[in-house]
Amino acid sequence: MRGAIRQRSGALLGARTEHGKDGATVLASQSTDSGKTWGEPVSIIRDPDNATDLGDGAFLDSKRHGLLYVCRHNHHAQKSYAIEVYQSIDSGKSWQQHSTVIANSQGLWAPFLFDTPGGRLLCVYDDEETPFLRGFPGHQWLMGRFWDAKTKTWGEPVVVSRAEDKKLSRDGMGTVVSVGKRLICALESVDTEPPHPGVIRIVTSDDDGQTWAPRRLLFQAPQRPHMALSPFLAKRTDGTLICIFGTDEAQATPDKPGTPAPKLHLDIKLCFSHDGGASWSAPETLFVGGHRNYLPGLIALPKNKLYAHWLNFAEDALQGTIL
Repeated sequence: MRGAIRQRSGALLGARTEHGKDGATVLASQSTDSGKTWGEPVSIIRDPDNATDLGDGAFLDSKRHGLLYVCRHNHHAQKSYAIEVYQSIDSGKSWQQHSTVIANSQGLWAPFLFDTPGGRLLCVYDDEETPFLRGFPGHQWLMGRFWDAKTKTWGEPVVVSRAEDKKLSRDGMGTVVSVGKRLICALESVDTEPPHPGVIRIVTSDDDGQTWAPRRLLFQAPQRPHMALSPFLAKRTDGTLICIFGTDEAQATPDKPGTPAPKLHLDIKLCFSHDGGASWSAPETLFVGGHRNYLPGLIALPKNKLYAHWLNFAEDALQGTIL
């Protein structure tokens, strides 16, 4: 559900991945009552290999490009990784493959689609192969590519976020908004000093995503090595920026980097910016529950509202609320 959206029709659209005897399937569902109930699921993509790592995607309802869904399609045993885009021309009733953004043998994750103010379709994604080929094994950079409607291909990659020099980069899970002509991307990153706990950073672009300014810190847990993970950035209709994320900063003992998501001990928190991302508020706690939360998302709604949602592993549930 991380990349769920409100369509131009007003319906909410989200997706989940299921594994069964027929393989791995990404299923999309729509809600016409602000997330209270969800309709019958529709298959976007199915892979008969049940071991496929499929999903972790995001929707875009674009005036220029139609209804799109982007996701990872990975086969770890085969060392095969891909970012793929799917399209619906009938308001989400059926889906067909649109394109492959990139494929490699090292690792690709967490893609996001965005219509830039300049009229270009941008896909940002986590990439482990580009830093490897450039002499940075074990690193991950946040990369971007633009769709060329004339050639129907994705262009050459641009670096959206990475650490300076040879300091460790594990940058990814980027989400993008625009403030005027400026693009702002919030992302998951790591502290460059061992043991490299997770932090939230932002990067900006003033040339429609072609180049990006150096990283700035949005949030880091005050006590190292507590961490912050899985950010999602959205904009209210009044221009307020909100970044939602998970953090274990309230726990007596921090989680270790690399802990599987269901075993993390995270609370869901929010930071606000009223000046276009130049500064950010101290975090506000949105949900605690059993401290077993992950993968929060935000859906922009009319009348200055947002729908926040997250996974609650303590109750094995997807939860949400209107902000």
